[in-house]
Amino acid sequence: MSYESLEIGGGLRRWWPSLTKYYDPWRNAPFDQRGTKDVTILRLGEMYLIAAEAAFQQDKNEIAANYINIIRRRAAVEGKEQEMEITAADINLDFILDERARELAGEMHRWYDLKRTGKLLEYVKLYNPDAAVNIQPFHLLRPIPQTQIDRVSNPGDFAQSPGYN
Repeated sequence: MSYESLEIGGGLRRWWPSLTKYYDPWRNAPFDQRGTKDVTILRLGEMYLIAAEAAFQQDKNEIAANYINIIRRRAAVEGKEQEMEITAADINLDFILDERARELAGEMHRWYDLKRTGKLLEYVKLYNPDAAVNIQPFHLLRPIPQTQIDRVSNPGDFAQSPGYN
């Protein structure tokens, strides 16, 4: 995590957190799509997190903790691996979701994780004060792009997700 200074008008500058996980120094411009880095399809860390969640769902918290500890040991500062480890008593769905947020930050998994586990509305209301006042149950479905609806030969058979009309 780094911080970037951005001008927001009238010479006023603010510092914003910036994720450099995908930073490619060889791109011509910040928003240029061409680059030299490989595209990540699947990461081993995510596989361990999926296995940990599956073990938790089967009440095998010791196995879940072991999978998460593998990830944590890899991420630990050298010599501090023991301080990063967790036990079976630490395992619950919220802990696994938080671990996924830490490990997969910026990789566009969060909405899907929260929706899949039934935690989307709860987490938005608890942790996102800007969105908490607006989040509604219909937000559990995403809107269907109008261009996709327009391409259907009989639009009456293909309706917009509820709440987005």
